[in-house]
This record gives sequence, C-alpha cells and structure tokens, in this order.
Amino acid sequence: MLPPESLDAALFYSRAQVYARCAFALQRDPNVAGAESLFDAALSNSLAVIVGSSWSGEEFRPKPGKDGKLKVLFSRELLDILASKARAQAVTPAGTALTAPQVRVDGIAAEWDVTGATATAVELTVTHFLDIPPEQLQPHRPEGPLGSAFRPFTPSHHIVRVDSAVLLDAIDIANGIRHGNDADGELEQRHLDALFALDAHPGLNRLLTAQIDATERDDIDADQLRVDLANDYLRLLTQDEIDRRVKAADWLAPDPFEDDGLQDCPLCGNCTLIPDGGSDSFGYNIRAGICFVCSYRRSREQAEQEAMSLRLDQLPD
Repeated sequence: MLPPESLDAALFYSRAQVYARCAFALQRDPNVAGAESLFDAALSNSLAVIVGSSWSGEEFRPKPGKDGKLKVLFSRELLDILASKARAQAVTPAGTALTAPQVRVDGIAAEWDVTGATATAVELTVTHFLDIPPEQLQPHRPEGPLGSAFRPFTPSHHIVRVDSAVLLDAIDIANGIRHGNDADGELEQRHLDALFALDAHPGLNRLLTAQIDATERDDIDADQLRVDLANDYLRLLTQDEIDRRVKAADWLAPDPFEDDGLQDCPLCGNCTLIPDGGSDSFGYNIRAGICFVCSYRRSREQAEQEAMSLRLDQLPD
C-alpha cells in the first residue's frame, strides 16, 4: 500500500523528468552545446524536488505583485534552505501523515566551513514508503505465508548527499557563461558528479531509466540504418544471384552438430542468416548474426526484441 498522492504530484514527476533528461544529456556528453543551461535546469528541478518533497511548499516564494502566485526559489536559495534545515535538525515529526511524493526526513546533517556559517555539504536520510498501521491493511488478509504478499512495503531508506560548495561553484560558472559575463572557469566533472549524486533521492531516481531508454533508442536507430543499407544492397542483386547465395550459404553454415545452423533472415526472408552471437533469453533460439544474401546484421538487442515480440504474441488476451 502506498500513501495517497498529493494534488501537486504531477508537478514533482515533471521536475524529476526534467532533471533526468538534462542530467543524462550531460552524463552522455559533458561537452554538449548548452551544457550550462542543461546543468541549471537539472539542478533547479532536482533541488525543488528534494526540498519540496521533504518540507511541502517551502520550495516556493510569492511572486511580487502577482496576487499570491508562487515562484520556485533559485537553486542558491534552495541550498540555503537545506543548510538551515540541517542546522535546525528539521526531521519529519513522528506520526506525520504524508502524501506521495513526499518523503519522511529521518535525519539531516551538514558539514560546515571553518567559520561554521556556511554549509559545504548536506546529507539527508529519507524514507520513501511509510510504515502503515495494521488497521489500515486489508481486513480479510489470509493468514500464514500467503498473507505475507499483502504486508506493507518495507520502508526504503535513502541517503542523499548534496555537495553544496561544489554546486554553488557550478552555479557561479554556469550563470556567468549563460549570461555572457566573465566566467571563472568552466564546468568540471566534479560539478557534474555532484549533480548526478542527487539522483539518489527517491523523488528523482531516474538516471538509470534514462540510460536504458537511450540505449534502446540508439539500437533502434542503428538497426534502421542496417535495414536501409541491406535493402539498398538487396535491390542490386538479381534473382539468380540470390538463388546462388542461398545455396552457397550452406557451405558457411555452422556445424549442425556443434551449433544450430542457419536462421531465417527477418529482412529478405531467406534461411541464410549465419549466427555469430548468443541466443535470446526467452528460449526461442533467436540469435545475432549476418545474412549471406542481403548482408543485414541482426544485433543481440534486435534478437532479444524479436523474441520478446514472440513471447507477447503468445500471451493470452
């Protein structure tokens, strides 16, 4: 059982998505054009999630002259809030009823500079899923081992480190470049690492998903290029040449006593794809390889996708 969602849950999810897209773009290419703007957007949205999910509404301030309309604080101000919360040991009071995507702050501490006035880093310990009182569980839950499937989620504790000093340095650099002012240096890997570390917060936690999605998109694009090249090549072949290659492919086939032989090519339809990679994980024996007729190369990822499609087709409606 999860806590109910708050009315502004969609805003938090949108912030997390912006953080993931921008942070992943920097993770993939730290020198991408507009890196400073990407950094600024990722940091602003991630800090708004961290502050807003821990202390609801404190990531806002009123817009001057806008009749009560709110504006998200600047990144620098959000870092100041985290420092003040650490100094005040502002943990979530016991028994507080929360709504998703709020989290419970179980601990917050800071590292301070030599003057003791400025936080150089803040570390939060937060709980994502909350303990649910027994009376809120299903009243007719079965007893014994089967009933364990209906137990509440085990609270998930996350430790989030916010390297305030490093991020403040990055803000100065990014703002200088973005606004055409003299910039004292440029964004470095330590700045990016401090930004990526924020993904440990359960309200963010999307960088891995962004990486997986990008890998899938890259493979789809690469496969489309392989398909286009193979189609162009296939159009140059006469039927006699195709027939000759079909027969000749047997000479290049793997040893049937040691391997599974030729496979059907998904592009030209001939049984002339010479396997050279492992089988799919669904057990359909769809393998990566290259077609001796049209030259199409099926990647391991595409072999897995074909097997997954077969599996889905066999599932009941």
